[in-house]
Amino acid sequence: MTDRPDPGPMAGRSAPGDGPREPGDDPRSDGRSRGSTAASGHMQRPARTYETGAVTRWIRRVTVALSAATILAALLLYPTLPERIPTHFGISGQADAWGPRSSVFLLLGIFAALVGGLTWLSHHPRIFNYPAVVTEHNAQRMYRAGEQLIVWMNAACAAIFCGILVSVILPVNSSLFVVPGMVGMVAALAVGMVRMFRA
Repeated sequence: MTDRPDPGPMAGRSAPGDGPREPGDDPRSDGRSRGSTAASGHMQRPARTYETGAVTRWIRRVTVALSAATILAALLLYPTLPERIPTHFGISGQADAWGPRSSVFLLLGIFAALVGGLTWLSHHPRIFNYPAVVTEHNAQRMYRAGEQLIVWMNAACAAIFCGILVSVILPVNSSLFVVPGMVGMVAALAVGMVRMFRA
């Protein structure tokens, strides 16, 4: 009989790339797919089922109402504004730059877009980027904390813009509104992040 060569220890094993692969066979590709799902797959998160609290709803409505009233007042008072108005305020709250009164329209547009956008966003906490993984167990607490964070941030931003607009129209120091608004933003962010991590 003719001796057959020894097939060696690799006999019966498929070469790399031979045969079909299941999606989870390659740990490197599996890690990438899971990462992309976690980053952009908010639709795979649990549905929102909690009910927004009364305080959060009240803050959101007051923010929108006061912002709309401020914008309307600025438009009505526009014909009475001087030809040059403050366009920038220093740390002390005093105006340090001036421009044509038509500059107020840019400020009103930014104000309306910001408040409107954050108000819409606050109704959709499922799509937020969270500092922790959203699971079936913590989803509703995470969504609630995210909604409250955006609502309070929106209120603080509205206070800042209202203060700036009032200072443009009237001889009022803008720091009376801007400083509390900035403190409110920092406090809302800090409290919101703590709630999310604890969820």
